[in-house]
Amino acid sequence: DVAIVVFGETPYAEFQGDVDTLDFLPTEPLETLKRLKAAGIPTVSVFLSGRPMWTNPEINASDAFVAAWLPGTEGAGVADVLIGDAAGKPRNDFHGTLSFSWPKTAKGEPLNVGQPGYDPQFAYGYGLTYARPARVGALSEDSGVVSTGSSLDRYFVDGRFVAPWSLMLRDAGGDFRLGAEKAGASPRGGVSVRSTDGAGQESARALAFSPAGGMAMIVAQPVDLTRQSNGEMAIAFRYRVDAAPVGPVQLALGDGQVDLTSLFKAAPLGEWRTLKVRLSCLRDAGANLAAVEQPWGLRSNGAFAVTVENIRLASNEGDTVCPTTR
Repeated sequence: DVAIVVFGETPYAEFQGDVDTLDFLPTEPLETLKRLKAAGIPTVSVFLSGRPMWTNPEINASDAFVAAWLPGTEGAGVADVLIGDAAGKPRNDFHGTLSFSWPKTAKGEPLNVGQPGYDPQFAYGYGLTYARPARVGALSEDSGVVSTGSSLDRYFVDGRFVAPWSLMLRDAGGDFRLGAEKAGASPRGGVSVRSTDGAGQESARALAFSPAGGMAMIVAQPVDLTRQSNGEMAIAFRYRVDAAPVGPVQLALGDGQVDLTSLFKAAPLGEWRTLKVRLSCLRDAGANLAAVEQPWGLRSNGAFAVTVENIRLASNEGDTVCPTTR
């Protein structure tokens, strides 16, 4: 048996990309490759991206690695060269070569042919074929950059909290931080959460606040979002009001809070909507954007039920708001 593992970058705003370096941060693909390797199953990695990225750990854990870029409607062409005939022989050979140099480190510099010090992992024009195979030795897994371990612009995407971000539930009895669980509640039941369907299966989290109220918030070690606020980016999320709020509801980013009570009360029950609140608005409301350890939180002072998904930073396309502060 052979496993084909397809993975790559998720969509991002062109303002900054997913990360400040070329380091491919998601951990799930590498964990999957390592499990397959430990089980003795040969693996072919198909990497989807719009740019070359530092993927040495993933390459080391693969028996073959294909840079498929963004094939779109022509994705079947990848299968044409990977899937053999009944005798196990290739039906088609690879013809493509690197149209960009592949980085040796996550710094990605210098990466253009002719630049002084040009020393990529795989040079411009590199490419293997079935007719001309080669064995690549173990690559260095030193990224060359100091990683914060944090995603600066994605917090809850595709039904998962993006490492190292996690969900914390708080009420008068204290805090409860969710681990691998998909459901839980704050110590006194002021707020509870469960996994549910949104745009995809189990892609959302349903929050239920009791009459006593509570707070649900995404937390991790502090990150600096000053640059993102100067670029007029916004905290964005999809939401569906399941039961209108009885008391005040605030969106919180650190110490900055804006009032969303009227917005949630006016939303039709059961209808998905998207909200984008400018970081500069939350900064003006008191948030310290130089050290953000809680980029998103909802506080309700009474009974309220809302489902949320796709919590991230997004660019301002003329569709952001700045609610009043409380």
